[in-house]
Amino acid sequence: MSDYWFNQAKLNDLLRIEGPKGTFFLRNKERSIIMLATGTGIAPIMSILHKLDQDKNYQQHQQISPFWGNRFADNFVWQPKFKNITVNFEKVVSKPDSN
Repeated sequence: MSDYWFNQAKLNDLLRIEGPKGTFFLRNKERSIIMLATGTGIAPIMSILHKLDQDKNYQQHQQISPFWGNRFADNFVWQPKFKNITVNFEKVVSKPDSN
């Protein structure tokens, strides 16, 4: 879609867009949690992690490990910080720079 938006889209183009289907929620808080996301797909994971962090009844007994992929390191716009949960956050890049 990025190529279309940046290189092909014209004023008054007719677009038919259908939103995402399904649900996204944490099913079991008692097991280790592995989360996978790329790009803006991190949004629902952010929401779940923030909710867990604010939930006074949640007691973490297992690991929480989100993996967030982007093309370049500077695409990571969110710096997660939590007060009440421990998160093993992994950033993954598909086109690393020379460093």
